[in-house]
Amino acid sequence: MPNGHKIDIKRLEKKVTSISDALAKLSSAEDFRKLILEWRRPGWTTPAEFIFVSAIVDSMAAHAGALAKLKGDLIKGSKAVAGN
Repeated sequence: MPNGHKIDIKRLEKKVTSISDALAKLSSAEDFRKLILEWRRPGWTTPAEFIFVSAIVDSMAAHAGALAKLKGDLIKGSKAVAGN
């Protein structure tokens, strides 16, 4: 290996599996359904709290989009390295 680096595919596999498991837990539609029901309760929030919650939801959406793009780029790049 150049520069003394070794390739540890098993370590990468474990990391990817960990990411996959974490994302699977995050994708529970039931959690989000309960969250929306909570928001619909009368008196749920103040205008200031709504701004904070909206910012968090916007950030989560942006991160989800970025993760989807990175996943696609990772797959595309990995295939390109292998010449596929």
